[in-house]
Amino acid sequence: MIRTFGYVPPSGSISAADIAFVATTDIVSINVQAAIEEVRANTDFDDIITITNSVEGNVAGMNTQSVRELHTLAAATTSDTTIDIPSGAILLGASFNVDTAVTTSAASNTWDADFVGGSATALVAAGAAGAQNTKGNKLVVPELAAAQTNIQFAAPGAETFTAGVIEVIAYYMDLTGLADA
Repeated sequence: MIRTFGYVPPSGSISAADIAFVATTDIVSINVQAAIEEVRANTDFDDIITITNSVEGNVAGMNTQSVRELHTLAAATTSDTTIDIPSGAILLGASFNVDTAVTTSAASNTWDADFVGGSATALVAAGAAGAQNTKGNKLVVPELAAAQTNIQFAAPGAETFTAGVIEVIAYYMDLTGLADA
């Protein structure tokens, strides 16, 4: 049995000594002993969660990462991000938001998105609306990136993009190596 719960404590602070991890055969829980007002992601946090091995000095780890790009579409039939997910990473998915409306040369004003480089997995199907605040979220069957991987946006058919800004966050897992001997 797995139980989940939520708690909004009063204001205060938290340190590493205030957190206890408890694991049994059927549940893993995190106990927070100090009072905190809220926890929220902001630019002060790395976009990474790492599980490390304390025996090795916490240098080797399995990382779940997100990488964000506010991508201005190139005046072309395709436009590639520069997010550079490393070769060998496990691809998990991506989230999208049209920040500035997407327009195309023949006025279909649609787009699609795929992983490119180390994967060809589709992320947003052809014909996605180009209107501002159009969103897309796609979890993929986890796969290893065969090479450095980015996300490519494509205009329909022979059309080219004439305007548009799409925010994209890609999610993946990778490993960090052990320390030198």
